[in-house]
Amino acid sequence: MLTRVKELNPWLRISFDPGFDWAEHTTPEIDGILALTDLLFVNYREFKALGRYAHAEPDGAIARKALDWCGVGCTIFVTKRYDFVEAFRATSGGTLVHPFQLRRPLRETELEDATGAGDVFAAAVLSSLTSRRLQVELGAFLGLSLARHKMRQGTSAGNQILPDLSKGFLQQTEKLSGTDLQPTGVFLVYDENPRSGTLFDVSSRKTAN
Repeated sequence: MLTRVKELNPWLRISFDPGFDWAEHTTPEIDGILALTDLLFVNYREFKALGRYAHAEPDGAIARKALDWCGVGCTIFVTKRYDFVEAFRATSGGTLVHPFQLRRPLRETELEDATGAGDVFAAAVLSSLTSRRLQVELGAFLGLSLARHKMRQGTSAGNQILPDLSKGFLQQTEKLSGTDLQPTGVFLVYDENPRSGTLFDVSSRKTAN
């Protein structure tokens, strides 16, 4: 049924929370659902089961194997702790990981019951993707943050330095997993510089306008 629905509406996005038993013991039917999945929600135990974890294997390697089960462009959300989540997705340059961590986590003495926390997290992610209101509110918040910063800086000469807005939401920025991964090219822009708009080819160490 899901395959037919995807055929009728290619823009449809499917989310899936398999649970440990399905992650550990996959079947052809489960494989079919995973192949259609755009957003996969798992806890750390389920993540390791789906990625066929080997002893001392890093999360990036587990994520690459887990992403092989999913459709192209799939994102895996892994709830590792009550205050820490990692999101993995495959790119042409490797596996991209986004660490999300609360800047002010709860103390362990404040925790009452973690049952259902993963479901609530998934609901919040899906709401942010589908709710026009939440998208507009986030855009308005970012816009007001930049406007406030601009008014505080004034109109003095020189380049305006924009704040790092990611620090208000994340502890770390996104990064590629692995030690030998590099971008295929870097676009460099310099104001009033003859090299403005130069593409630097990392692999061949050559430049081309």
